[in-house]
Amino acid sequence: MELEQLCQSLGIPQFISQLSDFRDELIRAHAAEIQSITLASQAKDATISSQAAEITRLTGLIPEEQPPQEYPPVSRGQLRQALRIAGLLAGIEAAIFGGTDDELKIWYQDTVMFHRDNRFLNAFAASQNMTEEQVNTIWKTAMDQQP
Repeated sequence: MELEQLCQSLGIPQFISQLSDFRDELIRAHAAEIQSITLASQAKDATISSQAAEITRLTGLIPEEQPPQEYPPVSRGQLRQALRIAGLLAGIEAAIFGGTDDELKIWYQDTVMFHRDNRFLNAFAASQNMTEEQVNTIWKTAMDQQP
């Protein structure tokens, strides 16, 4: 009993009550702060997700860069077969052998393996108004022929 009276006289119960109220205020303040941080984090996550979706959408609009097509050499027989299949053999050979460019004639007649990037081939194709696409198509056909 004396202890109870001493605590009351010192105001300890009142002090305990004030501490309890202070604790509750801290808890409410921290809870509000955590909720605010959670909401901000959720908003940030939604923004990041939205931006990631937009990046994915925009990335899909960028055409993939195609590496330059490399064409392996083809044999004289493969090239002539491809020209025959395209219906160009007689006309091409007539243009080559009917012309005045002896170097072109020798190159065409004596070459064993033809290379797609050869200067004679490209100059002759240009003189015949052939596009790169047409020459590439002939080259692909030649690659499919037996050497």
